[in-house]
Amino acid sequence: MDPNSKTPDITFSPLQVGTLVICPDPVALGETNETALTIFRSNPDLEALPVISEGKIIGVIPARAMLETFDGVSARMRAWLRELHLFVIPARATVDATTFISTLMDEYFSGDPGKDAVWFILEYNHTYLGIVSLQNMLKYTNSLRAQDMAQAREIQKKLLAKAVIDDKRIKLLFYNKMANEIGGDFYQVFQIWKGQYMVGCFDVAAQNISGSMAAMALGACFETLVLSDYDGYPERMTEFINTLVRDVNPTGLRVGAVLFYIDFSTMTVKIHNCGFSPIHIFLPAEGKHLSYKLVSPNMPPLGLNEELDVDKGQIVPIKTGLRIATHTNGLPNMTALSGEKFGEKNAFNLLKTFHTHDHRDIPAFMDTEIDQWLGEAPLVDDITLMDMRFV
Repeated sequence: MDPNSKTPDITFSPLQVGTLVICPDPVALGETNETALTIFRSNPDLEALPVISEGKIIGVIPARAMLETFDGVSARMRAWLRELHLFVIPARATVDATTFISTLMDEYFSGDPGKDAVWFILEYNHTYLGIVSLQNMLKYTNSLRAQDMAQAREIQKKLLAKAVIDDKRIKLLFYNKMANEIGGDFYQVFQIWKGQYMVGCFDVAAQNISGSMAAMALGACFETLVLSDYDGYPERMTEFINTLVRDVNPTGLRVGAVLFYIDFSTMTVKIHNCGFSPIHIFLPAEGKHLSYKLVSPNMPPLGLNEELDVDKGQIVPIKTGLRIATHTNGLPNMTALSGEKFGEKNAFNLLKTFHTHDHRDIPAFMDTEIDQWLGEAPLVDDITLMDMRFV
């Protein structure tokens, strides 16, 4: 290899290790430490120098270790540490610059890392190119992950933001708090035709990336229905979504869902509760009293069965003052530091309290309630609340 070779005119993929390479000229093993110190002091951003012996790169000298060693030492000690080889750290391996960063790190962590094996020598076309550190690879991959997560979160937020109904007969609120950057809770509104709507809430039993991908697949499903001007029977949409979840997602992935089919021509709401949380229905009664009904799941979670009996849906008459509310499992399952769960009873009492709250006040109220319950404990599951009112 030619140790004096310069960086070739090539652009590496952001996922290849060559994109992180630094290309300082090597110093010969026979040089003194003063040679390396002079280079480091004149190039304060240089992290390390490759060392060559008998035409081969044998390792690197980290700048920080050398500079810290010589700061404040006596002239006698400098003379004793004169030999450059005292500071050489053997390179972990020599690899091609086109190697994917993830592959290189997998190989590193699958073996015995060793406390000093943190530098790699890079070649391109069998010629010395430069060096790269494990620390820089970790920093870089972490930044890529953060960027990917931020973009995924924006995509998810954009899909969720479309869940609105432009109909004065309905007031609809969704509240969502994710446990991670992205999550598996999803909700959507779809106008089947004038006066007929589908409102859906979905709770994917997976966290972060896997849950988010399943949720985004559902979002893409609804976007496809919009673009294709879906005009089929409303209830058949449940069958369509069930097939999508079954065919697209891994076997056994559980997706709880509740689908509300609102029809102002018949003044009814048909509910398909597919393994979702209970649905709370509040109806005005005589005077200022309320009647209450709980709708438990009446169908299996989406994707588990090939077919669903969509005729099993429960029908609720639409009346002025009708309120339908539900939440994902994240609300009753949120756990304080003491280990106590919020529970279904507290969740119900919270929904009941909201009956006298304006929709605009609910998000702040939910934030306060969650923060007070959790304290310093982490939120481990997404929380989504739906509150639908007919006026």
